[in-house]
Amino acid sequence: MSVNRNKTCPCGSGKKYKKCCMQKQNVIQMGEVKEERFLQQKHALVKKLEAFVDKNISYQEQLRLETYFYQRVKYKIDQNIKYPYFRFWLYFFHTFENGLRTIEWFGKENKLSDSSMLQTWLQLTPKLVQAVEFKEDIVL
Repeated sequence: MSVNRNKTCPCGSGKKYKKCCMQKQNVIQMGEVKEERFLQQKHALVKKLEAFVDKNISYQEQLRLETYFYQRVKYKIDQNIKYPYFRFWLYFFHTFENGLRTIEWFGKENKLSDSSMLQTWLQLTPKLVQAVEFKEDIVL
């Protein structure tokens, strides 16, 4: 349904559509656009990181690291999610012989300084946290 911007708003407020819900609709759409852009940038960065790992770490070494990771977690990770956990560990926690984590090595080799997401990921430091309470859609 298309609403003329100068007509009364269909929400029943009595205001013109352009002064009422049209602005709210634009805000919602802008939020969706920003979220979609963020997800696209994240996906592109992860794909570049995966390609970097495949290029710089041999398949045998990746298998060795995967086995090492599963031994460290004592095989307690659900089979359906173990590989994504391994990749996360490999990207952000494992330190190579050059003294760098995968994300740091990737950043140094690629010099993608224009990627603000990469810069944010480079500044992340691993931390352990504990969930103490669960409420509807919030974890404390």
